[in-house]
Amino acid sequence: MIVLVVALLVIFALSVAFKLNQSSIGHWDSVVPDSKMKNEGYLLGVPREARSDEWAVYTPLLLSQAANGFPVHNESVGPNNDPLVMSLPVKHFSTLLRPQNWGYFVFGIKRGFSFYWSFKLLFLFLSFFLLLIVLTKNSFWLSLFGSVWLYLTPYVQWWFSTTLPEMIISFSFIFLAFAYVLTAKKKLHVGIALALFIIFSFDFVLFFYPPYQVPLAFLLVLIMGVFLLEKITGGMSVQTVIQRGLLLGGALIFLGGIFYLFYTDASATIQAATNTIYPGNRSSPGGEISLGRLFSGFSLVPWGEQNFPARWSNAPEASNFLLLYPVIGAIYLRDRLLGIKNNPLIAIILILLSVLTVWIWIGMPLLIAKLTLLDLVPPNRALLGLGVAAIVVTVVFLAQRTDYESIKSNAKKRRLFNLYNIIIAAAIFIFSVLVAWSLRLDSPDYFRLRYLALIVLAIAGLSALLLWRKKTAFCILILAAAGLPPLLAHPGNEGITNPVVYGMGSIFNKEIFRFAEDVRTKDPQAKWVTYGNPTVANLFKAAGLNVLSGTSYTPRMSLMKSLDDDDNSFVYNRYGLLAFNETAVPGTNEISFTLPRFDLYSVAIDPCSPRLKDLGIKYFAFYYKISETKYSCLENHKLFEADNVAVYQRDDV
Repeated sequence: MIVLVVALLVIFALSVAFKLNQSSIGHWDSVVPDSKMKNEGYLLGVPREARSDEWAVYTPLLLSQAANGFPVHNESVGPNNDPLVMSLPVKHFSTLLRPQNWGYFVFGIKRGFSFYWSFKLLFLFLSFFLLLIVLTKNSFWLSLFGSVWLYLTPYVQWWFSTTLPEMIISFSFIFLAFAYVLTAKKKLHVGIALALFIIFSFDFVLFFYPPYQVPLAFLLVLIMGVFLLEKITGGMSVQTVIQRGLLLGGALIFLGGIFYLFYTDASATIQAATNTIYPGNRSSPGGEISLGRLFSGFSLVPWGEQNFPARWSNAPEASNFLLLYPVIGAIYLRDRLLGIKNNPLIAIILILLSVLTVWIWIGMPLLIAKLTLLDLVPPNRALLGLGVAAIVVTVVFLAQRTDYESIKSNAKKRRLFNLYNIIIAAAIFIFSVLVAWSLRLDSPDYFRLRYLALIVLAIAGLSALLLWRKKTAFCILILAAAGLPPLLAHPGNEGITNPVVYGMGSIFNKEIFRFAEDVRTKDPQAKWVTYGNPTVANLFKAAGLNVLSGTSYTPRMSLMKSLDDDDNSFVYNRYGLLAFNETAVPGTNEISFTLPRFDLYSVAIDPCSPRLKDLGIKYFAFYYKISETKYSCLENHKLFEADNVAVYQRDDV
């Protein structure tokens, strides 16, 4: 195990040294196609358009933070102290407890960016491996299998560019720290474990994404409870339990104080975010996912970025886990009926999986949903908690040593055992047919009958391997099913879901980015807006400019109300992209608000409007060509023909 840990740390160090990352910022070449550039720095794979939350939002706002000295308040990010709540690096005490962001302050922006991505990859693998080592009582190879399975699973691969990996890392380290606080014999080890418990508990909370956090928190509490109960019943003295409990209690009190200090700086941002129409007031009744979609991991969709059922939106939304917990539940029930003991952790996790399954597939009464906080978890996002719990219970199931000797020596039990296996096998076949049929009803044009037959075969085959405990074959087939679809869909370089990239040249080397940096140096206080594609605004933000259009974490209520003569707050009181568009008739003072998409709102306003002058807007970037004589208040500043961008300025501001 030590060799594995050292190898991972060496890979981590080399990745940072050579400025490697897994960003999709190369997709900016499709938005502003600088003629001299195309996927600069991409060593393996290609940029993924579907990861717009990363290449079009997070990374540009990260660069905005770096260009402005990592401030707590950055007007381009949002009107409040939005960087604190967006998991962006900031010069704030909270960064000491957010290890994924340490690299920016130690190694600079490029290697810090590499540190951030390497942290995602290697510590996701390492932390989950160590968690499984504890839960399986030192089953090295099965723990290694579980960690590789988690990493390769399509849901994790396609959502890797979000904060999903960091949440799983924090979840894993919280449990590990808790376990070592209880069991470590040396004071130094207990102290280190307490420090890790504080760091990763704080980090976990600060992701501020309940759809992922709530199910993971349920799983975390359950496995910590079972671990504590095992130690108490296994002979841990009452005195030790009390002493270690007091230490953990002290850590929680300390965390409460830190959260209070953080809240005093972030309260305006948190309140603004929770009071938005989207996502603040989003509440789900559950039950929006069909049986086929719930178990769609067996379909191995998506086959590449473009190959998935149309109604499933995009590759990340179409991705899923290979879920086999119903089979484990059936085996557990069989063993209970035969008087065979199993690891109690399996039963506890199966209960959680049953609750999440009901929530995702059927739904729950609103009161129960609110009491359990599941109303904050859209069913498609609950798949993360379901998938992680399913992997944990599967690995623990494979690792346990079940005593079947009593069955071999008892003819009656042996007959019952065989009968139950036949019933389970029949149930598995019926279940696989129902899943396939549900997928057919969901997307008949995509799931042809031959495809469905393969799905039935996959479910039945993997389930049979579990039923008869063929561990090696099961592990090999699971990893193949998780990792092969992208490679089979696009053999060679393009088949890698997560690219390997050297540096950040796809942004830093663009002519338009260098121009924006130059303007910022000469006119650092100037305000900007962009017209046309609002995503382009974020590229200007990356250079450190104060751009009011583009992405804002919390809505710019003051700005919008200064332009709004009616009550259009339903349009703009939300997280999303703010787009500025020209009015139908130039020279008019009419201002209109539209909501093209739940996370995109638009303001139609004349660039020469006195309202924009009053706001101090000096620079205008158009993502299209405009007539030189169309707006008398604007003076041509710079034209980027290859990028289809024209920059103008007002001299009267």
